[in-house]
Amino acid sequence: MAVLFPIICIQHIPPNILSHIIFTAYRRSFFRPESLSILEVDSDIEEHAFSAVHFYDCYDVSAFHGKSIDDVIHILREGVTGNAVAANLFYIADDQTTKDHTLLLTQVQDQENDTCVSSVRLAPEFANGMAILIYDSDPDISIQDIQKDVDEDGVYRGGRDTPYQYVGTTSHYLNRPEASEDGN
Repeated sequence: MAVLFPIICIQHIPPNILSHIIFTAYRRSFFRPESLSILEVDSDIEEHAFSAVHFYDCYDVSAFHGKSIDDVIHILREGVTGNAVAANLFYIADDQTTKDHTLLLTQVQDQENDTCVSSVRLAPEFANGMAILIYDSDPDISIQDIQKDVDEDGVYRGGRDTPYQYVGTTSHYLNRPEASEDGN
């Protein structure tokens, strides 16, 4: 079984927004299998983890509502072995998610006597693929690499040299053709 990357809702996210994010993430991903899991419980985490392919529309309440990212890190470290659910690479759905349908990709790395937490906000098109790329045992990409290519609002939408049709939020586009003054 492939590892699942949890989406942890620290705020209430309407099911239609989660549905949009998951659908877009899977539709636009070149990577299989679908690797996202909406995590709603804070105990027996791996027993309740399933791919968010058909069940994301059932989301209602999460045990993580109101928790901080530090709380989430502690809960994952205590309750996840990393065999079924990634303990050190996960997504946070927060107030910003409700506004622009983005997710905060968060990575926790232990370094000598410290813990380093890195994060980058992703458009939903990149949610499935970026976690898989970073989790790879010999990664070609890191969160720091992705951070270099965020847009002015701090969201990664494919990098500056990657042309594509953006299908996420309608308020922000990368390399969007300028409309002429007459509206054409």
